[in-house]
Amino acid sequence: MRMNQGQGESMLDQIIARSYWGLVFVPGILLALYGRWRFGRAYQHYSGVPTVGKVSGAQAARALLDRIGMANVELYEMSQFLGDHYDPRRRCIFLSSEVASSTTIAAVAVATHVVAHGSQFRQDHRFFRLRMVAMRATGLATNAALILLIIGLLDPGDSYRSFLIAGTSIYGAFILVQLLTLPVEYGASGIAQRELTRHKIIDASEKKACEKMLKATVWIDMPHLLSAAFGVGRLFRTSQDSAEEA
Repeated sequence: MRMNQGQGESMLDQIIARSYWGLVFVPGILLALYGRWRFGRAYQHYSGVPTVGKVSGAQAARALLDRIGMANVELYEMSQFLGDHYDPRRRCIFLSSEVASSTTIAAVAVATHVVAHGSQFRQDHRFFRLRMVAMRATGLATNAALILLIIGLLDPGDSYRSFLIAGTSIYGAFILVQLLTLPVEYGASGIAQRELTRHKIIDASEKKACEKMLKATVWIDMPHLLSAAFGVGRLFRTSQDSAEEA
């Protein structure tokens, strides 16, 4: 029995949708949930553990920068919760207010982890460089996906397939960046732990606790996958409604 064109297109839509959910969406959600649980549990615990010397996150970051030859890197405070990051273009570090002012193991670990990213950039770490390339590629993929979305809106009859392809492109590229981030994050935590101990920025009795928090900090960016996933889910629902109305 031969299928007509409408049946063929409907089947193609189902194949694309199932491929997305099975190969992209579900693994991304599981990875995000694990990252959220791993980092959240450690951060909540070590946010209640003060440093022996009452060292704040900003003080630890500044001390580490000065001692690893990065004294020219400036520190800035920002209001975004856990938005801590190193800006390679401006050669500066942004610490959230909570991390900058808090004198806990969690704050020191997060702040020095960010400093370690600056060290990776200065040393031209290959995975850090690869991540930067991947992030630029993600931007291009997102732009291409947006073009598909516009095409879908202009032609409601084919909007569902266009939305599916666009959503898969956006979310798939985002997952790729996050996976490439993991070796960079593991490397940054290793650098931070080594330098904190070497320069005695933390007390010897805090070494184990700081090491555990730094290992959890590897997963600090994974929760972003959740918001991206639900955003794409809403995108799919909108496209499906448009296709049913057409």
